[in-house]
Amino acid sequence: MADPQQIQQLLIEIGEDVACRHYHEPRAGVDFNLLAGLGLLTPINTRIPPCEAHGCPLLGQCEHEADFAPDANTRTPRSNRKFRRAPKGADVAADAALLDRLASEHRLAALVAGALRGGKASVFTLAQALLEADLAQVEAGGETAPAVRRRELGAFLRLVEALGWVQFEDGGLTLRVLRLPEPLMPPAGPSETA
Repeated sequence: MADPQQIQQLLIEIGEDVACRHYHEPRAGVDFNLLAGLGLLTPINTRIPPCEAHGCPLLGQCEHEADFAPDANTRTPRSNRKFRRAPKGADVAADAALLDRLASEHRLAALVAGALRGGKASVFTLAQALLEADLAQVEAGGETAPAVRRRELGAFLRLVEALGWVQFEDGGLTLRVLRLPEPLMPPAGPSETA
């Protein structure tokens, strides 16, 4: 579960320093793609600092350290592996309650709410909804790479579970709605006053 307090603690720990996916992600148990998608972290994609420049605690022990050395092979992908805390991340570091609003604004929120219109949905229904959204994007002549990976969907579902929106049932195969934020509520049916 992506506990909001755990996310807040991670953002406090990062502060103005560099956050490395290889160190912080396993320790915090929170997917950095989700945190970036929520606007809490900003990936460093150019001038990525070597590990010793930001005092990584894994210095000399990390299998990825050589990837960031100044003389590293330039073909080795380095993007989306080191991050800085974004302004929204500083806000959540001060108040974890902001995560509820940020989650409701995330690109997956409407997809999840739509799949849960009937009150319940299987994780397979959610994965299918994600695939259909990706296919629609491709058919519209857009990106061929998925906008959201299933791993990020899983992390988002764990976050909204921790926020009290949903509850996993049937050994984690089904989600049941507990509450949805106001902007994601389905429109009310026609009034029966006549």
